[in-house]
Amino acid sequence: MALKRTGIEDVLATLGLERSKTPRRRISPRDLRRVLRLLPTRHRCLIRLLYYRGASQTELAGALGISRPALRRMLRQAVSRATDPRTIAILGCWRRLTPYERRLAYLHRILGVSLARIAALGLVAIPAGRSESEWARARYLRHTMRTIQRRADRHARRVGVQAPPSPSSAG
Repeated sequence: MALKRTGIEDVLATLGLERSKTPRRRISPRDLRRVLRLLPTRHRCLIRLLYYRGASQTELAGALGISRPALRRMLRQAVSRATDPRTIAILGCWRRLTPYERRLAYLHRILGVSLARIAALGLVAIPAGRSESEWARARYLRHTMRTIQRRADRHARRVGVQAPPSPSSAG
């Protein structure tokens, strides 16, 4: 595997996210670095090996012991998580979130754990009055996630980046 010096700008160009794109797809190198730090280890290593080190998909699939189509699926999932406009908007206002909100946003938006699963496993602390049933816990988490997304949209508008379109249903 040949070592290839690639800057963050080249990674942006490879992912189709140059700075000159439309505002909805605009991403700064700083935001990409932030997202890459938060990705699961497997996805982070995959992106780094392919884009920074210049490994071929065949080499990487052989090293991981998986097929090339499985590797492409994994890569597509990693890139979509890293470049999701809503995740980038949430990371833009990351410092304004409470530790509880950060944990919820990380589990749900970056790791892809469903809110129902987070509620069932108790991965995020929920106030005592809201934890009488699994349904009530999931409802409280949906409400909190919508609040986080609204805060991220407001922050994106404030700094001049077009907010991503709102989903038809939260969850």
